[in-house]
Amino acid sequence: MAGTFYAQYILYIDPESVMLLAISIQIVLISMLGGAGTIMGPVIGAAILIPIAELTRIWLGHRGTGVDMLIYGFLITLISVYQPQGIWGLFANIGKKKNG
Repeated sequence: MAGTFYAQYILYIDPESVMLLAISIQIVLISMLGGAGTIMGPVIGAAILIPIAELTRIWLGHRGTGVDMLIYGFLITLISVYQPQGIWGLFANIGKKKNG
């Protein structure tokens, strides 16, 4: 319903005005970092990734345009290669090793 009101207010909707690529990548990265397919995964991913994004924005300011996307790409690569289940999957594997 909110989207309908927004469309009537703006009178023109396109993908770039509603959902930027950087936001889409950040949403996917949060769930990948924490652990996709779990409840706690995105919570953990957001608790780690959002402060990193804010710190890079504070440290680099306008000079760091695009650096956050480089960091996101690096994190996606590391997670995909070394820990595809995310951080929550890492904790679950440690718990299984202790119990099993």
